[in-house]
Amino acid sequence: MRKSKISFFTYYGSEPRDTNLWWCLTTDRYKDRVEAIRTMSDADMRSKKKKQLPGFTPSGCFSERKAKGLINHSGYICLDVDGKDNPKITNWQQFIHDVGRKYPFIAYAGLSVSGKGCFLIVPIKHTERHTQHFDALVAELAPDVIVDRSGRDVSRYRFMSYNENPYINADADTYGKFIEPKKAERKDYAGTDRGIQLLYDAVMASGTNITERYSDWLALACSLRDVPNGRQMFHDISTFDSRYNSDQCDEQFDAILNGKGYSIATFFWIAKQNGITVR
Repeated sequence: MRKSKISFFTYYGSEPRDTNLWWCLTTDRYKDRVEAIRTMSDADMRSKKKKQLPGFTPSGCFSERKAKGLINHSGYICLDVDGKDNPKITNWQQFIHDVGRKYPFIAYAGLSVSGKGCFLIVPIKHTERHTQHFDALVAELAPDVIVDRSGRDVSRYRFMSYNENPYINADADTYGKFIEPKKAERKDYAGTDRGIQLLYDAVMASGTNITERYSDWLALACSLRDVPNGRQMFHDISTFDSRYNSDQCDEQFDAILNGKGYSIATFFWIAKQNGITVR
């Protein structure tokens, strides 16, 4: 961790600059600000003050804070553990040491800005399989803790925090387990317009991930909203992204069912942006 280069942001949305992961995890520069936030009873004020803190991307150096902006991976993955998802954990300071001692692959565990949650830093073996390692870690930790799945993104951002007594294991095991996503096979969907079926077939045959950007994933869902078997098509196409999660796909599709503003032409446009067209 001492030599792992990552990106630091003076404020959310600022230009990244290089620093090292160890400094971001151990500095006490923001101690007073963080401890002040932890004493605030008003949730909105806590959130506002938290967002004024600098931040960093634990998993690497970026040209921009997006997965496609990754320059070099740090070799580490960050797992967020939120209090709202783990109501049985009441003593977070004790928890970070308990979970660190139980799992030899945890190199660092520290409190979140609020003090009502924590984050875990784990060295991984295959940086090109970041999301697959994440899925395996989530499954392995499940008996003890529910990990926030939004941290699956390699460009995940963390606000600077402070922990007087973090858990540190300089000899942590490098985590080698991973779960490969199961990609869907193309299907013939009865009742589907021929042009839509042909485009779906072309996307499935290409194996291209046309949903790398969240905005495209959302737009795809919206464009398939009124298409017979649109939900199933949305799932099939989404499996080409290593972040695919069936429950999240259903939640996204449910959320847009009553919306407006997109047509099936958006599906054709997204595919064309990825070099996929049909005649």
